[in-house]
Amino acid sequence: MTVRRLASATSAVLALVVLALVIPPGATTAAAGPGRALAASGDDCADVTETRDKRTVEGENGPYLDLHVPQARAIASESGRGVTVVVVDSGIGALAERAVPTGHASPPGLESGHGLAVAGIVGGPDQQTPRIPVGIAPGATLVDAPFYDAPLGEGDETASRPLASSLATALRSVASQLESGVLPVRTVVVVPAQVLPSAALKKEVRRVVRSGALVVAPAGDRPGDDVEGSPFGDYSGRPEPGEDAVGDVWPAAEEGVLSVGVADPEARPFLLRNSGVDLAAPAAGSVTAARDGGWCVVSTPSTH
Repeated sequence: MTVRRLASATSAVLALVVLALVIPPGATTAAAGPGRALAASGDDCADVTETRDKRTVEGENGPYLDLHVPQARAIASESGRGVTVVVVDSGIGALAERAVPTGHASPPGLESGHGLAVAGIVGGPDQQTPRIPVGIAPGATLVDAPFYDAPLGEGDETASRPLASSLATALRSVASQLESGVLPVRTVVVVPAQVLPSAALKKEVRRVVRSGALVVAPAGDRPGDDVEGSPFGDYSGRPEPGEDAVGDVWPAAEEGVLSVGVADPEARPFLLRNSGVDLAAPAAGSVTAARDGGWCVVSTPSTH
């Protein structure tokens, strides 16, 4: 469903990826602080539009605390400085410091907050009143590389959807900028989407990996019963015995791509069974940037 699809964009696994690059070699984080007392409460990111008044969130950013981000940022005071994070998704709006020309003609504004939610968790601004930290690596340079308008279940009928062909085109541009040095060596390419494979997509994913960038992609969500037209429709409903989507979920299936899952056991009904998961982390409850210019909460666990 729509809420789960947007929630997937904010998987806290992104925090692990970014922190792996921004914490100085040999540094160790302090022990976890006391358990959080109040989970974040506020508008669900899936319900936020660009036309309403800016709103705020109450409580605490749970996954941010679970991943010991405050301790890590105390060690690396300029968390993310010198790291570029390219978000290849539905667009990250005003958080973009620059863009990769992908050939995707986006409508005015953002049709979906999917990519924006990811960018907000990576390096979005903190909420000031009440004070809630948001961005994992606020010093990182955020680069926009949109390749579709909205996931299935969001936007109107004219919105473009995630396809292997358009993702291949976007990654071709990213690969060219990596190879030419326009994008620096310390680049993380985050693709919080899942598509079926194609020859062109495989070629471009491998180019990006060979360039030395760290590529991160989800291990896969199970399509909701209320979403029609999913290319993963064969995986709808209860999983069949022996199910393994490892070869079908791209770009995560490519060797050298970090395939991410969700650590919450309650999320299992929403996820594809995939033997290729490299790591997992908490996902639901993150506070991130909203389409109205304020902040919102993602409420349901998912991988992308």
